[in-house]
Amino acid sequence: MPMSSLRTVAALFFVVASSACSPDDARCEADADCAAGEVCVDGTCQQCRVDADCPAGSRCADGACAPIEGFCDDTHPCPDGRRCEASRCVATAEVVADACATVVCPAGEACADGVCRPRPELSCALGAVFYETDSDVLDDEARRALQTSAQCVAQLQLRGVHATGHADERGTEEYNLALSERRAQGVTRYLRSLGVRGALTASGMGEELATGADDAAWRHDRRVDLLPP
Repeated sequence: MPMSSLRTVAALFFVVASSACSPDDARCEADADCAAGEVCVDGTCQQCRVDADCPAGSRCADGACAPIEGFCDDTHPCPDGRRCEASRCVATAEVVADACATVVCPAGEACADGVCRPRPELSCALGAVFYETDSDVLDDEARRALQTSAQCVAQLQLRGVHATGHADERGTEEYNLALSERRAQGVTRYLRSLGVRGALTASGMGEELATGADDAAWRHDRRVDLLPP
């Protein structure tokens, strides 16, 4: 064979051999074909096949181990004083300042000075206000009751108040519904003027829950109830 032909055959052999044995080839048939710590998935070496292939605090995503947000255990403590529950970090009374603006405190706790703390024993409650017949005007007694309720809102650190208006059975249903709504809206306006912030909402139920049959009972029906939203 001429020398030029031999050189051509050698060159072709080198090209074929090089393309068939690339040092970066990650193809595999079994885990043993992969580097230490890798597994064979569909003929390709990857970091993981299932979550169990990943270290604690991470999971398998698209063949790679990715951190689990908020994960905690004995060797992965929670930051900022949070506590570890069911391998997840949750807020406690020791979270950083201003956390209450974005984290809802657990039951039995309230936001105080920027952190969740056990709710103290409270001696206040939101009270109802009462009206004269066919009136939505707040008299002195009603205003004093709302001032007390406003202080209680601050003490309870409520994020809002819902006012529900009522009317006695006298008058048409349509009139009583409108009257009860005006009463509720007037209460939320007055609470706002007292500095109450947050969600102040109002609705009217008219005579739907009225039970009165005399003057004393009718007065009880002419009221606005205050409840947390």
